[in-house]
Amino acid sequence: MAATEDMLNKYKALVKVNEKLTQLHWILAQVAGENDLHTMHNLILNGFMQIAEVAGCHFILLDENGYPGEIIKRNPGNSPFGSCSAYKKSSHR
Repeated sequence: MAATEDMLNKYKALVKVNEKLTQLHWILAQVAGENDLHTMHNLILNGFMQIAEVAGCHFILLDENGYPGEIIKRNPGNSPFGSCSAYKKSSHR
């Protein structure tokens, strides 16, 4: 019985590694199709936050006046992060 459980745990670990590699491939595909360096930077950071399962907020690209221009979600169509508390405070100036 222990051998079966050990194999099941190894299988689950391989599935998790495969999911992380798939996420990495998705990040690379998004970055490869992007021309804007700021957006590339945000895609990479958000993607790696997702892969590492680190809680965080989405990145908000600000225009030259400090107003939000575009929200970059960590993974399109997949549970975007909420706004950073620092952004919420600064947006009520």
